[in-house]
Amino acid sequence: MRTRGRPTLADAADINRALLDAARLTFLEQGYDKATIEAIAAFAGVSKPTFYARFNDKSALFAAVLEDRLSAWAARSPVEENLTGTLSERLTLFARTTLDFLAEPEMRMFGNFVLKEGERFPEVAQIFSRILLGHSFSLVVRQIDGAPEALHLTPENREIVAKKLIEMVSGWLTLRNLMRADTGPESRQLAAEECVDILLNGVLGR
Repeated sequence: MRTRGRPTLADAADINRALLDAARLTFLEQGYDKATIEAIAAFAGVSKPTFYARFNDKSALFAAVLEDRLSAWAARSPVEENLTGTLSERLTLFARTTLDFLAEPEMRMFGNFVLKEGERFPEVAQIFSRILLGHSFSLVVRQIDGAPEALHLTPENREIVAKKLIEMVSGWLTLRNLMRADTGPESRQLAAEECVDILLNGVLGR
């Protein structure tokens, strides 16, 4: 039997996993205010000192939860593996994959959570925006930089393409959800193609 002391790497990983899972469920089910550190630690089966040994506060834990979910998505995202094709093909893949991700039930729950809690707790919206947009921006810039047509884009226009594409696809899905309109796979594919076509025609002047 192992004596009590500092946790092994495996123990530490298990504790982190338990805290992230407990926090995700507690945030989404109870809201940001009621998701207290005490409640999350108890759900994870750890003490408050164990929590504070890993996270400074609740906002840091919320950021870690989002990073964890985005890492899980990135691990199965075709965007991470496919760095070939024309600029249009690359961006269409990014746009469609992003729409698929945002349409997933868990991400819709996070989006609703941020809309509901963000007004009372601005840090929730700020963290969500910083992490999600930052992750998306880095992915789309990688796609742009590797495309042959990128030689014709200035650094400023590369940023415009990345930022505007993210805004277009996320805005399309948000509006369609508000209208209770179709957001199925075929609609998402068509939206991805249209967003990329409009964006590139405008930036490249084709």
